[in-house]
This record gives sequence, structure tokens and C-alpha cells, in this order.
Amino acid sequence: MAIKYQRSNSMKYLLTKWFEKVTETHLQFLNYLKEIIEVNSKDILLKVLDLEKLMGKVITNEAVEIKLQLLKTTSNIEPYLTELIEYVHNFMTLLKETDGFELQLTSKVDLLNLLKTELETYESLILALKNLVKSINAVFQLEHKHMKKNEAEFEIFLKEYSRIVRSLSRDYKNLQDFFTINLSKLEAEVELAKQPIEEIST
Repeated sequence: MAIKYQRSNSMKYLLTKWFEKVTETHLQFLNYLKEIIEVNSKDILLKVLDLEKLMGKVITNEAVEIKLQLLKTTSNIEPYLTELIEYVHNFMTLLKETDGFELQLTSKVDLLNLLKTELETYESLILALKNLVKSINAVFQLEHKHMKKNEAEFEIFLKEYSRIVRSLSRDYKNLQDFFTINLSKLEAEVELAKQPIEEIST
């Protein structure tokens, strides 16, 4: 006896719409991430490096002004970083929507693993930024004594923040390529999953 399994039209439709949403979400995610990287690279990191040059010197009104502009920028970017993390969580939830279909979508697993790693990086970025802001407030104050401990901590936090930001900026192209390759594989897997299943002899 042989039983022929057929994918229902409703399942084919769901898979088609699901893949379209995944494609759209990945583009929005990359655009959002690119904007955040640019703000951290140009509007924050460069200004912090300007402040670093003034460390150990008499803190002038100019230095305080740079600090205030910097703190305003970091305050504005923090909600966007939080939204980025939420966006990644939502993206991962979207990818898991097909879990109940019992399909072999190996490229989906690769995408989920990537997003999990990215999530850890973004959480590290938020922590590094918060530590850096606290350190800036401690070091760059008018008529404030130079504290070697505070300045040493500032250097440590700056180094960590700089490492994460530069890593994100450097790896952005690789991230784009990874999505392009794996979404192409995922599309092929989805198309295969929408085909009728072969007859199974019993």
C-alpha cells in the first residue's frame, strides 16, 4: 500500500508569505543596524576620542561642551539600541514560526544562530556605552582633580566600546553577505518544502 502526502495550498501560501516577511524583515534590520553603527562610529566614538586627547589637562569650557553634546547623543541613541535588541528578538520569533511545520530548513537554523550572536554583541554594546558615559561624567568636570583611577577606567571603557563599534562596522559587509547567501538557501528550502511529498510504501 502507498500513501501520497500532498502539501495543502494553505501551507504553501503560509510558507510563501512567511518567506516574504523574513526577506522584508532582514532588509529593515540591516538598514536599522547600519544607522546605529554610523551614529556610534561618527557621532559618539569620534567625539570620545576628541575628549581623550584632553584627558590629564585642565578641563576647559570647550571640553565640557563636547562632553554635553556627547551625552545628549548617547542619551538619544540608547532607546534605538534597545529597539534594535527587541527587533532581533522579533526577527528570531518570526524565523521560529515554521517550527510546527516539521520542515528541514537548515539555513533557518544558521540565521537563528547568527542573530543570537548579534544579540549578544548589541547587549555588550549597550553595557559598554553605559560604562563609558559614567566614566566620562567622572573624568571631565570643570575644576575637578585628575583622578588616575577614573582616567584608567575611562581608557578601559573606551577601548571596549571602540572594539565593539569598530567590529560592527568592519563586519557589516560580511553580515550582508551572510544574509544574502542564507536567504537564497532558505528560499530554495522553502520551495522544496512546498512540493508534494513522494509516495511512501507501507
